[in-house]
Amino acid sequence: MRPFARFYTSLDKADRMDFRKAAMPLLGIPNSTFYYRVHHGNMFPSDLLKIKHLMIKYGCTQEMLLSMGIMEQSR
Repeated sequence: MRPFARFYTSLDKADRMDFRKAAMPLLGIPNSTFYYRVHHGNMFPSDLLKIKHLMIKYGCTQEMLLSMGIMEQSR
């Protein structure tokens, strides 16, 4: 399973609904496209950057962000 899909499926049902509702306008994609990208691992790095702050709000850790390739390690 891809890192973003792992993060998304780890959220409880209510959080997944709230996350999706908040992320779709930021990404500019419809519901069906969002689900397709999540379940098939087709979230682009540019998409993940658009919702990075939202992922952090929902508990995404620095390690998860690093596995998605959207955050540099601090030195």
